[in-house]
Order: sequence, then structure tokens, then C-alpha cells
Amino acid sequence: MGTFLALTSCGVLAAETAPPGIIRGVYCNPGRAIENRAWGPYGQGYTLDAKEVHSGRASLSCTNATDTEAHGASQQVTFDQPEPRPLIVAGWAKLVGVTGTPDFHGSVYLDVRLKNGESWPMKIAAFDPAKTDWQYVEQIYEPPAPIASASVHVFLRQLKGSAWFDDLYVGEVLDAQGTRSKNLVQDPGFEGDTDGTPTFRDEFFNSLTAIGCNAFHFYRGASWDTVMTGTTLTPVKPDDRVLDFVGDAHRRGFKVWLTVGAPMPDIADTRSPEFPYWACVNGRWGEAYTRAVAYFTQFGFDGIGVVPDEWTWNWANDRVKTHFAKHKDPEVAKFYQTTMTAYCSCDVCKREFQKRYGTELPDVAKPWTIPGPAWNRLNEFRYDSTSAWLQRTIAAAKQVNPSVVTDTMICVLPICSDNRIDTGAAWDKIGVDTALDCLQTDPYIELHNYLGDSTHYYTTETAIHLAAANWKRSAGVTLEVCRLEEKYRDKDAAEVYGAALSCLVHGAREFFWWYLDYMTGKVAYVEPTAPSRRLAAAYQVMREMEPFIVGTQEPGEIVVLCSRNSEDIWQWLAKTKKLAAEFGETPDPNRGFVAHKNALYFLLRRGYPFRMTYLDNPDPSRLAAARVVLVPFPFALKESEAAALNDLAAQGKTVVVLSELSPVDELGQTLPTPRLAPLFGNTVPPRNADGPVTAAVGKGSAVFLGNDLAIRLFEPVTPVRDPKLKVPVAPFAAATCAALDQALTTALGKPAPLFATQPGEDVEVTVVDGPRGRLLLAINWDTAQATDIALRAESTKGATRATGFSIDADAQVKPLTLPLTAGDWRLHLGPQETVLLRLE
Repeated sequence: MGTFLALTSCGVLAAETAPPGIIRGVYCNPGRAIENRAWGPYGQGYTLDAKEVHSGRASLSCTNATDTEAHGASQQVTFDQPEPRPLIVAGWAKLVGVTGTPDFHGSVYLDVRLKNGESWPMKIAAFDPAKTDWQYVEQIYEPPAPIASASVHVFLRQLKGSAWFDDLYVGEVLDAQGTRSKNLVQDPGFEGDTDGTPTFRDEFFNSLTAIGCNAFHFYRGASWDTVMTGTTLTPVKPDDRVLDFVGDAHRRGFKVWLTVGAPMPDIADTRSPEFPYWACVNGRWGEAYTRAVAYFTQFGFDGIGVVPDEWTWNWANDRVKTHFAKHKDPEVAKFYQTTMTAYCSCDVCKREFQKRYGTELPDVAKPWTIPGPAWNRLNEFRYDSTSAWLQRTIAAAKQVNPSVVTDTMICVLPICSDNRIDTGAAWDKIGVDTALDCLQTDPYIELHNYLGDSTHYYTTETAIHLAAANWKRSAGVTLEVCRLEEKYRDKDAAEVYGAALSCLVHGAREFFWWYLDYMTGKVAYVEPTAPSRRLAAAYQVMREMEPFIVGTQEPGEIVVLCSRNSEDIWQWLAKTKKLAAEFGETPDPNRGFVAHKNALYFLLRRGYPFRMTYLDNPDPSRLAAARVVLVPFPFALKESEAAALNDLAAQGKTVVVLSELSPVDELGQTLPTPRLAPLFGNTVPPRNADGPVTAAVGKGSAVFLGNDLAIRLFEPVTPVRDPKLKVPVAPFAAATCAALDQALTTALGKPAPLFATQPGEDVEVTVVDGPRGRLLLAINWDTAQATDIALRAESTKGATRATGFSIDADAQVKPLTLPLTAGDWRLHLGPQETVLLRLE
């Protein structure tokens, strides 16, 4: 692996120090706002040529010095067809010094979005390299459904030589007589006529202001040669329009985040130095991405993603396989089609694994058949490799600009009901092993409903995990502002503003939403008013309450201690069928994830304030503050972890253990006696014990609630995978919930829920404490029924009034001032009403 030896001092447009408070952002494609003209750059951009033209004053000029470069221009066009109409793609071009056949590498190229939400890619007018004078090409395509919009590109891509483009046409056939529409492309002749009011930037920044943003995020890529040539950092060109765009955003009061695209090398054949190329964090892919992040940090971005969009290790390898599987060299293509595995088995990984463990890398072609402890070592190796790569990337960015916020942005590293080994990343390890500023991902209620169980609590659950994993620093979320595809149902209003404020009080401080186009009328199946108003309402309340919310956290009497390794080991044992004899023929591989999820949902829905940390990498301050330590699924613990639980109990805390007592060790090997059995003296509690088993431990105690209580906290429900239907919240299982309620009440010596009486409706309530006092969040998730909830007197901490804001189902924000009387107090909430109140 190469080493990034030095970074040039290249005049960074420095961002301010890491922004405090709440980041209120949105994902977007600034498009023409960057160039502030109709055409934005494609690849390494373009120049305008006034000498070589087909007509008019200018043409678009592209020159590639090698076959790895790409130059061109892009813009978005809107069709909004009422019915399918033929698409016309046409234009003029002149190619010089270009070889090959007419194909997409030198073309007018459209990626089309249909009104049914599906993509219809690669509709091209390809120019012939054999012709060296101006040539006209036109193609007509019959769409399978009405066209909504298209990304229009014109480029010379991965071909050495020069090209000029002029007088493009993109339109549709309007009738049987062949009548053509007006040209949907703006500035098709590259005359640069963009003078006017308002400018593209004005329109863009005004749209952000309208929804209350103080930040935005977009994507950018650089070529392999830009980031991998030499040992020093390639300086930014002073005339790069992105520099001016970022500076203009800062002048207008906006923070700017960027996610970098992963560059790809040029591979001519199997003798090329980069072959075989893997998307490996330990190899050249990881080095290239690290260098790309450092390169773009020079532009003065306030925040930068240190992983590619939606990154997982396997996903990245799939992208590489797709990129090279149709390579013109048959041997290269064959490798990526048949030899390359999803789980990396490159030479670097083989060498590093052998060095670390003294044994060969297992056969990763069939990862779930790998015997223990080799499987656990593979998982550990992938986790550690990812954390080390992230730290290298973070360090590279900080060397360029120490104040840049390093972020995982829309990274889809899963936390629950998912296959973490595919990702090669464990969030709690990233939190303690790296200096990542903000751990972030995208809990989409609808798009991520893989198991048919995704409700509005999924967003809060994710925020809790993120804040627990990155307890040294900060966390954030990317949320969906509306349905992202036409096939989904419309979101409830509270699933926007209520979800956002719930994530806020549970530790999220950075918010981005997918996607600005949905709120600016650019998506045909989304009426933009509702999502815009809902997000604006959430951001208004965040802005008004920011001085009071910053620095808060929930009361710490109860801490949930999550064992990430127990989830992993259970999943592996279930998929290898080693659990069949004890748990039936088809044990649920997601049992550990579900157990942890149920414990969190129980506390959220019963009104218990709590904190969470990971047993694998715990936050000492959260453990110190706790009186009750709730351990939902300790299936595979280390000796040190079992000893830590014993110490917590001996110090005077109550350790409440659910479902398991660690019958296997951290490698998944069956133990003669469960690791946690000593908590309960000489008699090992039976796993199927219905009632609580209690034992004194030093100054404290231990409680075991068996018979898979964590799984049985809610009644079974049928998964809902129909995208047009809403997933209902599961009903409480009365007996098991009562047992856990009683265990918590006994441990604390008092009823701990904020609710004086558990409401029948789906209502979420919690409190947070900070330097400026206590805040209370209450959300009525019911879409039809108003509710009056009774809250315990203790929840107010002696306050005499509550001031803050309410958001109703119409996304109307209203200031509230409520008197608080002695004793239990009642709060009326309309359907989907959310209130955030300061208790004074």
C-alpha cells in the first residue's frame, strides 16, 4: 500500500471552527448554482471555445490527456409527461485525436427518471471518432412510462483526445405528425447567456432559507489521476467554481458539507499495475479515498464525509465489480465476473490477516460456513481495518483543515435487524478507535422497511445507537422528508417533525434530509407544500429551542447496556445452524437485534427516561450515573465484560439481565457454565424461568428475567411489507411488560415512568436536563385521536410553568405557555401534535 507522504500548503479556504449547536441541513444537487450558469461541470469540467464553433459565439470544449479522464457538462431538465412520448436526443460535435467506435464515451448522454419512480438510464446520441469534422447525431427512444425528468450530460469520457459540442437538442415528439417540443435544454449552444435576476445561486439559497436550513450537503468526485499522482496533495485550481460557491455560501450564512465519490483507476489489461483492483480499505481503494477526502478538504467545506455515500465494504466491492465486469479485456472481465468475492480476499487482506492471527484468511466466498473462532476473527479483522482506514482519512482531512467536521453522512452502516459483517464496520468501535467528529446515518422509515417492522421509532432508535457509539463526540441523522418513491405511502406529518425532535432530544445534533428536490416541486409524484412546511416547522422549533437543548441529555438513572458482539455471534451461530438443536430448526438470526430493539422501544413507549451505552466500548460516565443497568441480550461476553457487570452490582447498582446469561464466550464457543451465572450464586437460573431470579451482589443486586423476556415484551405482529401500508406499533405484552416494570420499580424504589397512567394511544414522552434546566418532549403519534396524558409530579422537578412550542398536524408552529400545578399534571395533545417545552 502506498503512503500519503505530504500535503502541500495550498491556501485552504478555511471553514470556521466546528459548528456548535444544531446543524439544520438538507441533501441537494446545487447544479447550476455552483457554476451560476445553465451547465454544471461533469467530471473535470469544461471550457468554452469561441474559435471552434458549429454556430453562435461558443462551443463546449473537452480535452482528455489520458484514457482515464472525463470532461463535460451536465444539467437537469424537466419533462413531466402526461403520457409516454418519444424522447429525442441530438446534437453536434467535432472529435479530434479520439479513437474507437461510436458509443457513450463521446456522446450526449441522458439518465432518465420516469414518473413511476424508476430509472431509465443511458439514452444517448453517440458521435463517431472516425469523423473529424462537425457531425450531427440524433436518436429517438420510446419510454416505457411517462418521463418525469432527466440528467443531461455531454462529455468525452475515458477516451484520450479532444471534442467540441454545440447546438444540442433534448425534447419529445408531441403528436402523430411528429411535432417536436421546444428544446428542454437551457443554453444548448453554450453561449453562456445566464444574466438575469434572480441568479441560479439566488434561487438555490432562497430555497434553503425558506425551509430554515443553516447547512446543506452535496456530492463531488475527482479523477484517479487528480488524487493519486505523486506523494503530495494536488492543489485546487484558483478558478475552480466550487471554491467561489463555498465562499458564497459562507458569506450568506450557510455551512457546507460534502461527500466525495470514490475514484476508479484505469485498467488496460491484467498487466496494469492496479489490477486486480479491490474496493478494500486496506489497499489502493482505501488510499485513493483518503487522498480524495484530503483533496476536497482544501475547498473550505465545513463538514466532509469520510466514507462514500451508502458505504459498506461489500457494497463498495460490488460497485467495483459492476464497473469492471464488462471490461473490454476478457481476462479482466472474467476476474470481476467470476473470481472476485463480495467479502474482500485481496492480497493485502491475506497478508495482514496472516500477520495478525498467524493463520490464513478464511474462505470468504461462503462466510457463514466459516467455523469458529475463525469467523469471529474475520469479523474483528474487518471491523478493525475499517476503523483504522477511517482514522487515516480523518487525520488526512484534519491535516489540511483542523476545523473541518469529519462525518459519516448518509453511510448505511446498519445497527439493527441487519447483517453487520457485510459492512465491515461496528459503530461503537468507530466511536472509540477514531477521532470521528460526527457519526451519522439514514434511518428511513419507509425505504428501510426490509423486515416489515419499521415504524417511526426506528429513527429514534438509530439516534440513540449513534449517540451511544460516538459518546466522546456527536451524532446526527439523515431523514426522509416524504415518500422517496411513488410506490410508497404518503408520510404522516408527525413522521417528519416528530421524528426530528425525538432524534434531537435523544442526542442527534446534525440533521440532513433527503432531498431538496422533493420540496421544490421537481418530483412529479410529490406535492411539495406539505414536506416543506413540516421540515420548516421542525427547524423553526430547533432554532428557537437551541439555546436550551444544547448540552442536554436524559436523566441517567437507567442505562441500557447493549452487547454488539452478542448480536454478531448469535447471528453467525443461527446462520450456521449450530443453534437448531436448542432453539428449533430455524432460529431467527436477528434475535439479538430484536431483543435490544424491544428493550429500547419498551422504555420509549412506557415513558422511561434512559441512556444507552455499549458493553463492548462503554461510556464510563453513563455507567457511573446509573442506578439500574439493563442488559437486554448478553449472549456472548468476554470474561472482562462479565466481571464489569459484577463490579457494577457490587458498587450498589441493580443489574437487570434479560433473556441470556452468556452461554457462549466472545468467540461463540459453548461454556460449561454461563459467564453471568456467578451473579446469582451457586445455582444457575434456568433460561426459561418465568419469574424474576434475584440475588444480592455486594452493595447491589442482580435480577434475571428469562424465558426470552426481551423478545416477548410485545405481542407478535404480522410484518407489513406493502409499501402503501403503514406498519403499526406492536401491542404491549401485558405480563412481560408488567414484570419488567416491577423489576425497574423495585430497583429504583419508586415508579420510574413519566406517565402517571400509561396512555392507550401511541404517545412518546421524555425529558432531558442541561445547563439551562429541564426540557420535555411529548408526541401524540396517533393520526386521528386527541389524548390527555397524565404526567407524574416528579417529572417537573418543581417547575411552575412550561414554555415552548407546539407543532400540529398542519405543521403550524405555535408558542405555548402552560402553568404547572402541584401534583400530577395533565397535557392535552391533538392528533400528531408535538410539543417541546422548557420547564421553568
